[in-house]
Amino acid sequence: MSLKPDEPMLYHYLGRWFYEVAGISWLERKAAAALYAKPPESTYDEAMDSFMKAEELNPLSHKTNMLMVAKVGWRLKLFSFVCRFFTLNSSQ
Repeated sequence: MSLKPDEPMLYHYLGRWFYEVAGISWLERKAAAALYAKPPESTYDEAMDSFMKAEELNPLSHKTNMLMVAKVGWRLKLFSFVCRFFTLNSSQ
């Protein structure tokens, strides 16, 4: 990130990593902790921050990023935000 702070895809991929790590179940975490070391931790809020930063840097350019904004919004129960986000962006 420090080499290319204006690259939206870096934020998108970071958001994907946060999203996947946040979705690890309790059982998967315990199994990973038993076999390896402590698994990484993340939150859906961190994922949303990264996806929104990617949108800020390059709006509407990456449809997968918009999908991930919707998926994280759903997980965070931000239903009105997701609807508003897509309503505003679908007209462009």
